[in-house]
Amino acid sequence: MGSKRINKSSLPRREKILQRQTKKPYQTTIEFPDETFQDVVRNWHDPILITNEKGKPFFANKSACKLLGYSQKEILNITAKDIIAHDKFSEVNALLKKRMRGEKAPFCYETVLRRKDQTAFIAEITAQTVPWKGVIADMIVLRDITDSKKQEEQSRLFKFCMDSSVVSTFLMSPQGAFLDVNKQACLSLGYTKKELTSMSVWDIDPGHPKKIRRGRWNIFRKQKRMTFETNHRRKDGIIFPVEVTNHYLDYQGKEYEFAFAVDITARKKAEKTFRDIEWIVKKRFKVNKNKSYQPFYDDITKLNRTGLIINSVNKKNLRDIAAGILYLLDSSIAIYELNGNYALRMFNSQWCRALDQASRKLAKIKDNKAALLKGKWLCHDCWWKDNAKICISSKKPFSTVCVGGIHLYSVPILAKNEVVGVIIISYGDPPKDPEKLQALADKFRVNIYELMETSRQYESRPQFLIDIAKEKIRSSARLIGTIVETNLAPKKR
Repeated sequence: MGSKRINKSSLPRREKILQRQTKKPYQTTIEFPDETFQDVVRNWHDPILITNEKGKPFFANKSACKLLGYSQKEILNITAKDIIAHDKFSEVNALLKKRMRGEKAPFCYETVLRRKDQTAFIAEITAQTVPWKGVIADMIVLRDITDSKKQEEQSRLFKFCMDSSVVSTFLMSPQGAFLDVNKQACLSLGYTKKELTSMSVWDIDPGHPKKIRRGRWNIFRKQKRMTFETNHRRKDGIIFPVEVTNHYLDYQGKEYEFAFAVDITARKKAEKTFRDIEWIVKKRFKVNKNKSYQPFYDDITKLNRTGLIINSVNKKNLRDIAAGILYLLDSSIAIYELNGNYALRMFNSQWCRALDQASRKLAKIKDNKAALLKGKWLCHDCWWKDNAKICISSKKPFSTVCVGGIHLYSVPILAKNEVVGVIIISYGDPPKDPEKLQALADKFRVNIYELMETSRQYESRPQFLIDIAKEKIRSSARLIGTIVETNLAPKKR
């Protein structure tokens, strides 16, 4: 904003002006050749002011008048102080003087201007010196950037809020790569931001393997928003539960997944405590000792006609003993004779029932006795060969994980200090991991989704009830052994 009176005869030729531009790129000088060009500037859509060396306008186009709120006549009678914010005037005025002296000064900068009604706005100024009707003047192009600055500020505020949030946030590509994360995500997972943004979702979520990403994205793309529970794995290997809410974004023609993850470890502990209390208060499970589970292949204990345990204790008493244990856990129980014949078999667990029937079908033999020997009846082989036989050999309680992913606990039945059989109970949660469930579905040849639903419906049993059930199975083994001993003792005449 400024002018310096010069003689028309002393004005430099265009060639000299161009030479000056080459030597001093920071000072651009142009000429207005005729009235036609001035008319173009007068009607240009960008606000343009031409001022003298003190910043007083002697030309303003229509857009400038509209932006500043003055009429054409009014704007030519104001000064720079009328349109520049008070706290910005010294800074803007200093830049004007530098330009007019031909010194190096930024030709584009931001400042705050005032309209006629005294409302302030943020302006981007692009300024350069120009010859104008015999003087060197300052041509200024104004642009109101208030809205864009507010958007930038809101964007910075949003970014600050995200980084200050106690909730982990992740911006992901359709392929599952992390594009951006906040500080809480880094803290909760133990990675730096640089490390996380070089990783993908399957690197931290064991339940989201790379091979399912495309299918999951297609589902998510249709639903637009999903909330679910999963697990995250820290850099140190620790796995913790989270609740994830993700949102589908379509921004400027590109697709994104924006997700929030909340650590629900404390909530899960509270839920477990509540379930433990509820388990006892409601007494949910009512074991019918007279009508046990009858699978399609009929009662397997019918093959046991001469067994010592079944004849010494009888089925009714064995069911009574087993019912007292199953009342605690509502799981599955089996009592074997020394030769492997079943004295009792009660499957209350839906998980055990599903896999037992599926593995019985794998034998592809109608006769149960032949099926037991074929080696395809996975549940039977696991309970007997991998657990009961080891317990019998060691004469000690034995615990292992069965082929179906749950725990088995066996106790030997002793009569006269000799093993006459074994009692086994199942306990523990079925697998929840998708890869493990898929492996089981393939092994047992069952539908993966049905297996996942059965696993989902299983309610965790309180640990203290599992401990009580183990003590009860040990006392039950002693009771059965005592009954067998009594039956073996010579009868008095």
